[in-house]
Amino acid sequence: MSLNKTAYNAVWSEHQAGRGANEISSALLKILEKVVQDFPLLENITLWSDSCVPQNRNSIMVTALKYFLQNNHYALKTIEQKFCEPGHSSIQEVDSVHSQIEKALSVSEIYSPVSLLRVLTKVRKKSMKIIELQPGDFLNFQATSQSFKFSEVPFTKVKYIRLDVQDPLQVSFKESFVNDDFNDVSIVPKTRKKDKPVVMPKVSVLSKSNILTADKVKDLKAMLKYMPLADRQYYQNVFKNNK
Repeated sequence: MSLNKTAYNAVWSEHQAGRGANEISSALLKILEKVVQDFPLLENITLWSDSCVPQNRNSIMVTALKYFLQNNHYALKTIEQKFCEPGHSSIQEVDSVHSQIEKALSVSEIYSPVSLLRVLTKVRKKSMKIIELQPGDFLNFQATSQSFKFSEVPFTKVKYIRLDVQDPLQVSFKESFVNDDFNDVSIVPKTRKKDKPVVMPKVSVLSKSNILTADKVKDLKAMLKYMPLADRQYYQNVFKNNK
């Protein structure tokens, strides 16, 4: 949810990418790009995430957010990431959006991502934006994160992370929301040569790894005759590129 109560959604299909930390981070950055385009004077963004360490609470996500901070050309100064308690959501507005999507899906027939997009575009027409990710949007932040030292950030315990555009080589965090002070740690590797400046390495496009299995392709082909034309054409194109 944003300042104007708009829900931003990033979607991609199974044959394009999975749901690991690289993919989740890449999707979040596409959403943030849209947010700062809509609010170019925005100086601070607060993210509420679930506490899933493999997807959200890790060095890959922090690297992605730092990459975004250093490469956006807007007024953004800080990004804060807060983590909900497992089993609890702190953002009721998001729960409302999820409920509306589930309600729409329960009375719809979904044959393919094309069908899904048809449904999503009808949910909250005036206050929801759908961002379709393309293969080139998925970036390998995991490889980039290995250029830094995150060993002093206890990701399994952190509740609150703050990143500042003025401190690209520092991570500030709290292990409890009741703490007043942040722990500030440097992510500069000790092995770095003192006369060599540390900059954010280039981030490469993530290699495609999510190829549909032969069994899944076989099952989908058997179902083509039951699908609307647009969905059949979508899968036929997927099959051609599923190599």
